Amino acid sequence: MENYVSFMPKYEINKTNYKKIQYIIGRNFENQDFSINFYGIERHLPEGKEFIKLKIEHVGISGDCYIATSELERSLGTSLKSFSEKYIEYIINYNIGNYGVKFEKFMNYSEMMQMPVLISASTNLHNKQYSIYFCVKDLLVNSEFLKSRVSNWSGSLKLSLDFKVSQVLLNTQEINELSNDDIVLLSKYK
Repeated sequence: MENYVSFMPKYEINKTNYKKIQYIIGRNFENQDFSINFYGIERHLPEGKEFIKLKIEHVGISGDCYIATSELERSLGTSLKSFSEKYIEYIINYNIGNYGVKFEKFMNYSEMMQMPVLISASTNLHNKQYSIYFCVKDLLVNSEFLKSRVSNWSGSLKLSLDFKVSQVLLNTQEINELSNDDIVLLSKYK
């Protein structure tokens, strides 16, 4: 008796997005107004959190980004629960609107999990640091207007990599034993 398992990819990255990811991951982009450090593809968002979708349109960068409401609460020093959506929109636009960042809407965890590939990043705006996520599909970064450099990693940072390139046939038991930390790359042969 044979068992079959179907794979449904969580993300599919086309060549355009792949090149974009390769260009920005591990880099810092900055000008006199702000700086952004791009870290990597985000696979595990904080479960159960709410997010705010922001639109950034600034010289050298444009796209959609997302910030956890808890991150904004940390910055403001108060809970957002007692404020209306319109007032939160006003606070965001008033404080960081001059950087080209505008409030779009609230998003819950399940909506965020439906998003295409997200990149984690941190930014310094208005003398405060925020952890944010960018949607790769809509992100445009132009290094002619933003100074670009490789991020400074600690000299004591250790990297461990177990990488095997081979064709592997997995039975259903082996597939079921894969964890969230396992990455399986599938390729179509022509």
